[in-house]
Amino acid sequence: MHCVNTSPTDGTPEQDFVRWRERADVHALGCVFDVLAPELLIVAAHVAGRSAAEDLVQAAFLQAITDGARWDSSRPLLPWLVGILTNLALREREKARRVIDPARAKLVLK
Repeated sequence: MHCVNTSPTDGTPEQDFVRWRERADVHALGCVFDVLAPELLIVAAHVAGRSAAEDLVQAAFLQAITDGARWDSSRPLLPWLVGILTNLALREREKARRVIDPARAKLVLK
């Protein structure tokens, strides 16, 4: 299954991501999202819970847009995105686990 595209494409998410990187083709990026987001949503629901899954998928795509040049186009795109998603979920879990030590916290009033 691939995104219906108005311009010729070979139809893989990898090729569309390359088109987005090289030509800033937002339609190609949209196709990547349309094709891979459902699979990422399954992973996100598993690692972060259903309530946080959609936000996590969006955050993973934002990170992929920011770090797009770091993806090795000779490798599949989905595992790279799953890695980003998993790392983001782990960071969020770590933030949620942090406990503020009241003895170390100071309240400054002016």
